[in-house]
Amino acid sequence: MVNKKQESNFPGIIILVGFMGSGKTTVGRALAEALSYQMVDTDAAIENSMGISVAEIFSNYGEDHFRRLEQDYIREMKTLDKVIICTGGGMPVFNDNMKALIATGTVVYLKTGVETILKRVGTGLTRPLLSKMNIAKKRKFVSQKLREREEFYSKAHFKVMAGKSVDAVVRNIVNKLSKVDVGD
Repeated sequence: MVNKKQESNFPGIIILVGFMGSGKTTVGRALAEALSYQMVDTDAAIENSMGISVAEIFSNYGEDHFRRLEQDYIREMKTLDKVIICTGGGMPVFNDNMKALIATGTVVYLKTGVETILKRVGTGLTRPLLSKMNIAKKRKFVSQKLREREEFYSKAHFKVMAGKSVDAVVRNIVNKLSKVDVGD
């Protein structure tokens, strides 16, 4: 999928943003494999450092505490190379994080529709923001949050429609990355 000439021109840090269920982790793994990069999921990294799940962090410490942990993790990202970073859906929205992400690497917005998101998140039991909602409330919540977050997500270096197969999304990202000027 990737030739050596293309590979040498790819940015060292590629950051995937988008709403929960947009496929950031799944696409991130496949993209990392295609580029021979490492893949880091920020939620998993925060869970590892705290020793508890994101849902437990929300429950025990609150969303503000979790958002501060995300902000701290962005600072750590700058030392990485040849890495795909899959962010939590809310990370770009808080504390000037999107600006920091853009300064850290090449940001790719995985854009997904409401119905695709609802299908992918299922019951939402592992998603703190959805865990106690019925399907009608989930649909309304996802629609509203997508509208609110679009202004942040759309600041990414480029957007990829993520409602397709993982391979198609990865090919689209690789194609767009091959056209990115990574500078010196």
